[in-house]
Amino acid sequence: HGVRPLLIRTLSAVGWERVPAELRERLDTFRRDQLVHVLATSEALGELTGRLAARGVDAVAFKGAALSAALYRDLAAREFNDIDILVPVDRVEAASQVLTSLGYRISEEDEEVRRAFLAHQRQFTFTRPGTPTIDLHWDFTAEHVPFPLSAAEARRAAVEVEVGRHRVRTIGGDALVLLLAGHGTKEAWRSLAWVCDFATVLERDGSRDWRALHRRAAAAGCGDALLLSCAMAERLLGVPVPADLAVEVRSRRRVDALASAMIAGLGEADTGEDRRPHLADLALHDSAWRRAVAALRIALRPTLGDHRALPL
Repeated sequence: HGVRPLLIRTLSAVGWERVPAELRERLDTFRRDQLVHVLATSEALGELTGRLAARGVDAVAFKGAALSAALYRDLAAREFNDIDILVPVDRVEAASQVLTSLGYRISEEDEEVRRAFLAHQRQFTFTRPGTPTIDLHWDFTAEHVPFPLSAAEARRAAVEVEVGRHRVRTIGGDALVLLLAGHGTKEAWRSLAWVCDFATVLERDGSRDWRALHRRAAAAGCGDALLLSCAMAERLLGVPVPADLAVEVRSRRRVDALASAMIAGLGEADTGEDRRPHLADLALHDSAWRRAVAALRIALRPTLGDHRALPL
């Protein structure tokens, strides 16, 4: 569930010497390995954002190291694997060229095939041996689902954080709340670490206007995502729902059902495979009708597998 850094921090505070020796050794090994990974990822992220800026590409990092820096002020405070970068849709090709110049390769080299069979996902994945995978986004979800935060809003809400020896732009403020709520719901909240991230935001509530945030999410067609995020944080970690949203959270039967199902899913054995339920991202739709329409659109869309089987 990606919470070993938080586990280590808590165990250290309550008495590291009382932790069984075998477990201490495993966690110490993880901590050393994570430090190497954090340093490598930070350097790769800094190199990439610097090259993109030099090319005139307005790039914003989100999740991963950038989120650790923005939310916890500590790169080692959470586990992460890939690097996620958001760029304007009209600068995707320029960003792809920058990645290619750095030695990264995309899974599908043919540009026409990418546009026809992958572009609806609104992200491309680039890999380079020995470095983290780069997910290049121009939006936060595929075409068939909404998201509580638009890409344009995210770029306007960008703040600078220190990631290693680099200054990197990432998503902050109210936009970060909507990003965490949308991402967790899209991925069926299958990682406890994501719940911890949202709970941290709740605990730092301050003067946040939660009603206004809910209206923004609802206007995008996915207001339940914010309510579900609050319900997950409360049920799993005991962080109270903001008073302004308490009535909505407790009165929405759909939110209650989703929270119960997703919490049950967190307890399932990890087989090492993707545990996200099929079409889980449709939960972002508040409307049952729109969920049905989106499912039909997915069923009728030709896939990359179709093209490889019958490359007309």
